[in-house]
Amino acid sequence: MANPARIRISYCTTCHGRLWQIALTLAGNLRRLGEDEELVLLDYGSRDGLGRFIESSPVFQKALESGRLVYARTEAKNYHCPKAKNLAHRIARGELLVNLDADNNNGGMRRVITRCLQDGEDVVLQMDEGTRGDPLRGTFGRICIPRYWFYRLGGYDEAFAPIGHQDQDLIWRAKATGLRHAHLSAGGSAPIRNTMAEKASHTGQRSWHAMWRANERTSRRNLKEGRLVANPAGWGAANVALNFDEARPLSPVSPQLVSIVLLHRHPSLTLLTTLIERYSAMPVVGEILLINQNRMFTVARSEKDNPKLRVMNAGEDAKPFARLAAAALATFPAVLLTSDDFFVPEESLTRLHKSWFANPSVLHAIEPPRRNSHEVDLDVGALTTVAVCLTALAYGSRLCTERALNAPPAGAEDLLVRFAAAGKNSEATMFHTVPFFEMAERYCDSGPGRPQRPDPLPRIARWCRRNIAKAAEPELTVEGGPASPVEIPYVPFFAPASKNPVLFAGPWVGEFGWELCWWNPMVRFLAQTFEHVIVAAPESSRYLYEFATEFIPLKTEGWRFAEGKLLTSVPRVCNGSRILNPATLWEELGLQECDALRTGETTLTPKKWRNLAPGASRRPVADVLCAFRPEKRIDDRLVPGKNYPMDQCEELVRILLREGLTVACYGGRDNYWFDGTIDLRGQSLERQCAALSAAKCAVGPSSAPLHLASLTGCPHVTWSMISDEVAMRYATLWNPFNTPACFIAAPEPTPLEIAEEVLRTIGETAAGLQAQAMSI
Repeated sequence: MANPARIRISYCTTCHGRLWQIALTLAGNLRRLGEDEELVLLDYGSRDGLGRFIESSPVFQKALESGRLVYARTEAKNYHCPKAKNLAHRIARGELLVNLDADNNNGGMRRVITRCLQDGEDVVLQMDEGTRGDPLRGTFGRICIPRYWFYRLGGYDEAFAPIGHQDQDLIWRAKATGLRHAHLSAGGSAPIRNTMAEKASHTGQRSWHAMWRANERTSRRNLKEGRLVANPAGWGAANVALNFDEARPLSPVSPQLVSIVLLHRHPSLTLLTTLIERYSAMPVVGEILLINQNRMFTVARSEKDNPKLRVMNAGEDAKPFARLAAAALATFPAVLLTSDDFFVPEESLTRLHKSWFANPSVLHAIEPPRRNSHEVDLDVGALTTVAVCLTALAYGSRLCTERALNAPPAGAEDLLVRFAAAGKNSEATMFHTVPFFEMAERYCDSGPGRPQRPDPLPRIARWCRRNIAKAAEPELTVEGGPASPVEIPYVPFFAPASKNPVLFAGPWVGEFGWELCWWNPMVRFLAQTFEHVIVAAPESSRYLYEFATEFIPLKTEGWRFAEGKLLTSVPRVCNGSRILNPATLWEELGLQECDALRTGETTLTPKKWRNLAPGASRRPVADVLCAFRPEKRIDDRLVPGKNYPMDQCEELVRILLREGLTVACYGGRDNYWFDGTIDLRGQSLERQCAALSAAKCAVGPSSAPLHLASLTGCPHVTWSMISDEVAMRYATLWNPFNTPACFIAAPEPTPLEIAEEVLRTIGETAAGLQAQAMSI
């Protein structure tokens, strides 16, 4: 077998039911391995003869003997991608861990990895090939990450559904922790392409997209709440057989974070609060165990305010080894002992933690800031202040209380920790000269006019030696017992879905009227044959896209069709198998729609309409809803014929009010509003649709709010100062539910003429409803 200490890169491959893909990729991947590389193949319960295939091949047997190939098998009825990947990464021995799926090859990866890591190893490297948005490109998960950072992040999130978004989640958490994200091409040959149904076929779940959506929601929620470390109870648990040996159980791996044991003796709460806030903000700190030995006050704790903080208030009769007892309660294997009189900065603590991770059997300590003349009498050196150390052994089992003697002099606990952890072996301690920042000064008992007290260090050292020697049985043994192995549930298999995988529609940045009557019904029609539909449109239009499984809200500014301006970044299409781009479809179908609206010919745009009136009956807000918009401008240019003079709008409203009708103004926030009317402008689209569906009539110059009235079944009166050809869309093509509509032929009718048409429309509609009721 190869020397594990020399392995630089481990390629981690998992397989469940994909023997035909491994047969095409494994030999080439092994052939390209360097002297300091290995390939770990995890057989995650395959039932297609993968083990026999590996065992019967002389090429693979030779790779097993040389250590270039590690074959591991665990029993599982269904494939669970995060659990399988975690197990493969745990078995790997390299400094750098590379996720390499069974359908991928490692061609060109070593060159890219070497080049990327020249700028430092605190990086997550993604070697993604192909076209972004292509769900079948199959290289998104080719991720290289240093072993330290993979363990510190807790690996892939095993709480996820079996497959989908696990690679993106790892990258997001790595970036949020502070790692640099590099995206490079390895230039190798293309992977074996798989459909979404094939990817989900061995998971026991029906839909890859349903799992992907659920995992993405969980991932975003974790990021929002600051949970950057996955699997807090441990990961990588299973019964595993390596290279055809007997299976042995692997207990879960704890997240590799630091438990800070913070001793508080000083009366300053402000200083203590600052320390806790700074340590809590560090991603490398998993918890803070605060021991309060200040008799002047009691520290209160709130897990809601600071979930990392655990407080233990110690009274006057507290034992002198409270810190050691707290270390026994630590959740994480790395423990930092510190006090309230100085602060270890994040960069220093991370560097110390990395050194411990590489050699956890050694006590790692920060070089003391002040030396003492009695240091030569001690095996590991002495500090005149509290010891700062980090160790996975939790100070061994040689720690004991003051059973041998009465309470020791001040400072004995610090020295006892150092003696117990390092013992007589000088190689068991590693000092680090990383800087630290003093937070406060200790008060000195000696000073001008006071007698100099004798140095207590020699007496403390002698006490420590005697106490350790007399302790036949340790009274404080620190054990971090493993959690129970993660159970792999069995879920019955369902046939894969028959629909197409993903549809991405957008981003829509055009006029609202064209969105209502051309874009939205077209997307609704095409979405019927897709399982996952992603729509990118303005937030105000969310109500229109109830059929979408994912909605991306946009900030837009536009005036016609698909030529508006997108004020936010362009949404990235993830795993989209078909893209509906408004500008492209405008050339194909939009121009013909314009001709059809002028001539009355049949439109070529496929559409499925929805009545936008809310399902539940609503109380009327007003009898008549008015939509009067101001002058329309694009930059500094006025668009003529789009508005109705404001004084005439006000006169029309006064006529309607005199007729005893209640009036409301609706549409955009910049529309006109007048005293005596109800203001619905700028309110949600659902609220405006509800008001329209219960109103007797809507009125205003031709605009999107009038088309909205048509789609809610509200009779409406309108006109156009631009062209009488606009009447066609209100009569036929953009009036799918045959809503009563009156288009006034005059380009600029008087307020009295408009009011007469409104009253006539209300009367005819009421008569029609009465006749319909009588016929029933």
